[in-house]
Amino acid sequence: MGGPSLQQAPGTRRGDPLTTTLHLPSFFSSDTALVEGEVHHHLFKVKRLQAGERLRVIDGEGHARWAEITGIDQRAARLRLGDAAPANEPEVAVEIFVAAPKPDRAAWLVEKATELGVVAIHFISTEREARSMEGSQLARLRRIAVAAVEQSCRSAVPRLSSEVGLRAAVALSREAGLPMAVLDAAGAAPVPAMAAGGRIGLFAGPEGGWSADERAFFRDQELPAWSLGRTVLRVETAAVIAAALVLCGGGLSR
Repeated sequence: MGGPSLQQAPGTRRGDPLTTTLHLPSFFSSDTALVEGEVHHHLFKVKRLQAGERLRVIDGEGHARWAEITGIDQRAARLRLGDAAPANEPEVAVEIFVAAPKPDRAAWLVEKATELGVVAIHFISTEREARSMEGSQLARLRRIAVAAVEQSCRSAVPRLSSEVGLRAAVALSREAGLPMAVLDAAGAAPVPAMAAGGRIGLFAGPEGGWSADERAFFRDQELPAWSLGRTVLRVETAAVIAAALVLCGGGLSR
């Protein structure tokens, strides 16, 4: 994942430093960077960027720098990295724990949650959904996350994980001091917005809902149950809506 990739937000002028974002972790700490291959083609053959224009370069860990295009050849281009650029990261840290959906729906979830500003997405097994993510599937989802980070002008690529059961996920989150809440149609309270500086782990169950044993477990753990209404939502839809509602209270980026 150390190689470069690039997206440019639609409807913006060419070379706008706030909308052309390049993920270059291997060069981020250097004074210069070399762009080759597919990214070179996209930047200079498709987008037709010119020497002297600026990009926003990110490391995927929440940091960004300005970079100026200093030279363009047929197969490579050179960048000069400069001062820090805005991170464009939300003021609220949202982690999502979801019963793993089918691959195409998992891809949609990763893309949209990343665009919103979610910092981590954990695919968990539940009593009614034990689907696991293979290594190749997670690698594909990470590529989708990088593209979504660039498209949305963020600077941090969300953490992705799999192969963890519901109870283990709750235990690990509690050890890390992460506040948690459960999305459940039977919940008594709506999903609240959260003030800047907040953290939350949102648990979204399978389309069949949480089992009676899982609901009893959440009660024993004293986790609040938040409702998105009485309609039955796909897990990826519920997770994205809940994340958006939480994030709207804390300011979307810095």
